[in-house]
Amino acid sequence: MPPDHGAAIANMILNDAELKASWMAELNEMSARIRTLREHLVSAFRAATASDRFDYLTSHKGLFSLTGLKGEQITRLRHDHGIYLVPEGRMNVAGLRESDIESAVKAFIAVGAGGV
Repeated sequence: MPPDHGAAIANMILNDAELKASWMAELNEMSARIRTLREHLVSAFRAATASDRFDYLTSHKGLFSLTGLKGEQITRLRHDHGIYLVPEGRMNVAGLRESDIESAVKAFIAVGAGGV
């Protein structure tokens, strides 16, 4: 059986108006941050490739997005650029820093992402 402390914490937060409001504010802030990262990532890809190929990233929801990159491209991203994606090509959008978007896009282009 899984531990019940996670459920107890969620119950405490959701049943206390002040804690719930604080949690909702943090949730909304993180959601807005991820949307902004996605928008900036797409803008950077558009500028680098003169293509709308990566516009799909703005329609994704959540922390992660599938990139369409394949094995060798993912390996090159890791070894040549220090960017880690899972083998299926999923990237952690929430893990990006605004200041890293340009270099990440350049790395994706360098491994052939523009032609995926």
